[in-house]
Amino acid sequence: MKKLMMMAVLAIVALRANAQSTLHEIGEITIQPKVGLAIGNLSGKYTYVDDKARLRFGLSAGVEAEYYTNIWLSISAGVNYDQQGWKLDKVTHKLDYLNIPVMANFYVANGLAVKIGLQPGFLLNAREGDIKVKSDYESFNLCIPIGISYEYQNFVLDARSNWGIKRVNKHYDDSDKWRSDLVTFTIGYKFSL
Repeated sequence: MKKLMMMAVLAIVALRANAQSTLHEIGEITIQPKVGLAIGNLSGKYTYVDDKARLRFGLSAGVEAEYYTNIWLSISAGVNYDQQGWKLDKVTHKLDYLNIPVMANFYVANGLAVKIGLQPGFLLNAREGDIKVKSDYESFNLCIPIGISYEYQNFVLDARSNWGIKRVNKHYDDSDKWRSDLVTFTIGYKFSL
């Protein structure tokens, strides 16, 4: 993960040299409602099962505010409802979160941004199949989101990979450290304030 993050930083620096003017004014604030696909997965150690975790497909929906500090950098913060989780041992583990991504957006070309940040998440609901299991999971999650977006005529296509850095399971020993990872693909529309 360190190598990937270093490569992302180097790519930002290299591409920054070619950055063109942004679509928004310095000091401008935008609001962007968005909706799309959430793809959840399990990472970390899960030694008590023989099966390999599979993806859970769900909904991602939310809103983000973005402040443009200069022609190549903006800061954004949002509130998203994300259906995370995974399938394991023929059971779907449904973990629904209220996520709050805080991102630095590096505009490397007109409308094209590379993003990195920190995303705290709060567990809203947890089910294994039809059984409620919220008490088996930590109520707080933390992820590192890295992504890319493209804006054209105020429509924004966004793709992000969120790596879980905090264990989400409560009642297992140290050999079982589950992390909830997430990939999202969303479309949104920006409104200037």
